[in-house]
Amino acid sequence: MTADNPGSLIPDDQPRGLSARGLKTALQVAARERLSADELSLARITHPCLKTVSDEAVRLASRQPPLWEYRLYFQALADFIAQESAAAASAGPRKNTPAVQPDMQTSLAWIRGKLEEYHGLISRIDALVNSELQVAFGAPGEPGDIATIVLVAGKLGRIYHRFLDLRAEARHRPVDPLFSDVLREFSRVGDQSIREFQTYPVKSLESIETALANDDGETELVLDLQLKLTADTDGLHAALDRAHRRVFGTPLE
Repeated sequence: MTADNPGSLIPDDQPRGLSARGLKTALQVAARERLSADELSLARITHPCLKTVSDEAVRLASRQPPLWEYRLYFQALADFIAQESAAAASAGPRKNTPAVQPDMQTSLAWIRGKLEEYHGLISRIDALVNSELQVAFGAPGEPGDIATIVLVAGKLGRIYHRFLDLRAEARHRPVDPLFSDVLREFSRVGDQSIREFQTYPVKSLESIETALANDDGETELVLDLQLKLTADTDGLHAALDRAHRRVFGTPLE
C-alpha cells in the first residue's frame, strides 16, 4: 500500500516475491489448483474463519496465488453479501408498524435518525477499508493474515445487511403523509447503495484477474480497493427540506 493512497495497491517490481516473468505462468497454474474435499475440510479446521466462506475463498487462502490477500478479501466479501441477500430474500418483506400512526415530529425524528445511521455506516466502511483492511493485508513483503482479512470482509457484510434493513424500513415504515416523498427518496438511495455494494467485490476481482493476466512485467500494477457508495442524496435532502418547511415553516438545518 502506498502511504498517500491506502486504497491503491502498488506492488514493488515483484508482487509478493514473484518475478514478473513468471507471473502469468503462476496465475495459470494457481487457477488449476483446485482443492480436494479432504483439503477443503482440513483448511477449514486449520482456519475456522473459512467455515463461512466459499470453496474458492478457501482455495485462495490455501494455495495463496499472486495477490491472494486481495482476492481472498473480495471473494469472502462476495460470499457474505450473497449470504445476506439470500437470507433477506428468504425472510421476505419485513414491516415495521408502530401501534399509533406517527405524527409529523415523530416521523421527522425517525427519518433524521435513519439518515444519521446511513452516514455513520459510510464512515464505518471508510474506516474498515482504509485502516483495518490495510493491517490485515500486511506490510509490503509480508503475507497477510487470513483470519483478519475474512473478519474485515465479514464486518462489511454485516454493514451490507444493515443497508438491506434500512431500505426495508424505508419501504414499509408508516409516517405522516407529508414525509412520504422523503421515504421514497430514502428507498431510492438505499437501492443504489445496495447495487454498488453488490458489484464492488465482483468487479474488483475481475479487475485483479485482468491486471494479472495482462501484466507485462514493466507496467506498474495499480488496484483501487475503495468501496465507493455514490448514491445521489440531493433528492432526498430536497424532499426532507420541503417536508420540514411545510411542518415548521423553516428550512432544514
